[in-house]
Amino acid sequence: VSKYPQNNNLIESMTMFYSREGSTEDPEEVFGLIKSAIDADPTNVELWAGLGNVYLKSERWDEAIETYTKAVELQPENEINQLRLGYVYCLKADAAQNELSKQTFTSYEESTKAQDAVDAIYGASLPSLEKAHEFNPTDAATLEYLKSLCFRLRDMDGMMDKYNKYHELFLQTR
Repeated sequence: VSKYPQNNNLIESMTMFYSREGSTEDPEEVFGLIKSAIDADPTNVELWAGLGNVYLKSERWDEAIETYTKAVELQPENEINQLRLGYVYCLKADAAQNELSKQTFTSYEESTKAQDAVDAIYGASLPSLEKAHEFNPTDAATLEYLKSLCFRLRDMDGMMDKYNKYHELFLQTR
C-alpha cells in the first residue's frame, strides 16, 4: 500500500480483509490509509463502504453510520449499502439497549425516557432497511430485520401495521 498509495484496489482489498478477519495492525493506521484513499477519490462508493465495514468490525457505530450514509448518498440505489446502514443502526441500538439494561432508574419517567432514546436509534434504521426491501422485496433477511424491528417498535404509530405487512411477506419467502 505504501508503494502504490493511489491503487484503490489494494485499499478496497485491505478493507475487505480487515472487516472480515480483523488485524493485529493498529486500526488507526488502517483508518488513515482508507481515509487518504477517500481524500484522493471522494466519490468512490467502495472506499466509503469499506471504511464503514472496518468501523463496523471495530464496533465504532457512529463512524460506521457516517460512512455508510455517505456511501448511500453517493449511490442510493445500492441495496447492500442501504442494508448495511440499517444494520449498523440496529447494532448501535442493541449496544445502547445492553447498556440500558445495566442501569438503575429512580423513576418510571426516567426509565421511559432512556428507553425512548434507544427506540429512536432502532427507528433510525427503518428508512434504509425499507429502501433495501424496495430493491429486493423477496429477501428474507431484510424482511426478518423489518418485521423484528417493527414488532419491537409496535407501540409507535403505524408500527404494528408495518409488522403485520412484513411478517406476511416474510412468511411468503418460506
